[in-house]
Amino acid sequence: MLIRRNVALNQIIKAMWIHRNVALNQKIKDMWIHRNVVFIQEIKATWKHRISALIQYIKAMWVQECGP
Repeated sequence: MLIRRNVALNQIIKAMWIHRNVALNQKIKDMWIHRNVVFIQEIKATWKHRISALIQYIKAMWVQECGP
């Protein structure tokens, strides 16, 4: 009786731990995915800004050198 109860309790504890770990892993994964997405967005924005700034600079130089 007592042994059976302990086995059942152990099963419940194991199941809870597995669930908690799965949930935690999921949270960590989601956080990482979100962080990476944000990071990629930042890189893209920076690159777009840099490229447009470079194009503006080239245009300005071209106008200076060759006229409009």
